[in-house]
Amino acid sequence: MTQFLISSYPNPSKKNFVTLVGVPSLSVGTQSKVRRLSLQAGKQKELIVPKGLVLSHVRSLDVFGESVKIPSMDKFRHLRFLDFEGCKQLENHHLKNIDNLFQLRYLSLHGVKKVSNLPEQIGRLWCLETLDLNGTSVCELPASIVNLKRLVHLLVNHNVTLPCGISKLQALEKLKVVTVYNQSFNLLQEFEHQPSLKALTLDFEDYNSADRVNAENESKKDIVVASLKNLGNLLSLAVWDGPEFVRESLCPMPLSLQKLKVWRSSIPHVPKWVGSLVNLQELRLELFRPEQKDLYILGGLPVLRCLVLEIDDCETINTPLTEEPEVTRVIVCGEVGFPCLRIFVYDNRYAWMNLTFAAGAMPNVDDLLIAFDPEETESVGTSGDFDLGIEYLPSLVRIRCVVWGFNSSRVEAAETAIREAAYAHPNRPTLRFD
Repeated sequence: MTQFLISSYPNPSKKNFVTLVGVPSLSVGTQSKVRRLSLQAGKQKELIVPKGLVLSHVRSLDVFGESVKIPSMDKFRHLRFLDFEGCKQLENHHLKNIDNLFQLRYLSLHGVKKVSNLPEQIGRLWCLETLDLNGTSVCELPASIVNLKRLVHLLVNHNVTLPCGISKLQALEKLKVVTVYNQSFNLLQEFEHQPSLKALTLDFEDYNSADRVNAENESKKDIVVASLKNLGNLLSLAVWDGPEFVRESLCPMPLSLQKLKVWRSSIPHVPKWVGSLVNLQELRLELFRPEQKDLYILGGLPVLRCLVLEIDDCETINTPLTEEPEVTRVIVCGEVGFPCLRIFVYDNRYAWMNLTFAAGAMPNVDDLLIAFDPEETESVGTSGDFDLGIEYLPSLVRIRCVVWGFNSSRVEAAETAIREAAYAHPNRPTLRFD
């Protein structure tokens, strides 16, 4: 189906918005001056920009689809917003003259697999504020990147090497991802000179060596720890593949930190330094087998609003069959805390449910997600009624539940018990099984 739309989106007072959807060729008459252009194509015949459009007036260009002829960058002299997300036709040579876009503020190549190198000329985009390279094949950024003095958001893949001199990017607020062991010592030492940095993602996977523990990597990790302590404006920190990094004492972490998310980094217990993050609002951790003391640390965080605990109970998994796993229940009650918590996720889908709620538990939680294996839960000597104490969550509005297992009768029994508990709750929370 052929569509040619000229509309007033997003503001009715603004005109000259053109969307071309699956149009192989089109002649344009009076509406030749275009400010915002969106090229959207499926698997039809190649979509070509109509000759009647005056591209020098375009401020925003959005290109995506499977069959779009990429227009020359020379034609967009005043472009400020350029989004090629997921465009399958875009290749390295299409970016050759990108430095002609001297007013460009936003550039997204998100998901463009055929782009593997950025031209050095990209360092001449002195107005650029956002550069999104997630999902590309770029493995190393050109040295000229450090000339982008107005850059605020820099998003790259895991396993990408950054150039030295990144401390020159004094406007930088978000940096994702820094693959620590790929970087030079000099580059890592520069982070403590990034006063504007508010969001940082660190990856401690060693992509270049089978030996994950060596002296050089340990030194690099120490540099990162020292740098973090000086990032006084840091609001968000994400950590990948860094269990040793998370376990170590990182105090004093910046008290400004509001979000901490840890991925593929299972640790035995909640580190004590987490309790010092008095401004923390969102937290994601991966634990082997949480104990009561872990809940006390987490419950003491005064403004925590979202807590995600993913349980990697490898101790139970690796226990010999001749040994009975130790049954340690964790009880969430009024004395544990959690005064501001609204969202609680407890993902224990491959092991027994060792957590129950008691009177006064999490008074403000309205969104609950729980996951567990009902057969494992029964095997450690529980009563089998799957009573989690949901009735003690007074503000509950939504329940999402994953009951995972191969024994269909036990899965059904667990789901029935949770369904009855939700129905008996005075708030009648909505319930969804995933």
